[in-house]
Amino acid sequence: MDGNYKPHCVELYRCDKDAGCCKSDTEVCGPKEIEKVHLHISVTGFFETKILLMPFQNHTKCECQPLNDSPEISTDWR
Repeated sequence: MDGNYKPHCVELYRCDKDAGCCKSDTEVCGPKEIEKVHLHISVTGFFETKILLMPFQNHTKCECQPLNDSPEISTDWR
């Protein structure tokens, strides 16, 4: 949906290659546990304002995972 979103950003925890350090070059930081959270987002368009309940992924626990086995982290967040 096109429009202005409020809040403009939300704080979610992420486990990825840029979020943590592993002892070996063959490992990368990745999510061990993921929680799906739903947040209310206000979207103001040209003619109307809607409140949407949108799903997001929040990484609640990180771990070092083998580089080839780490799951692809979605950037869609939904």
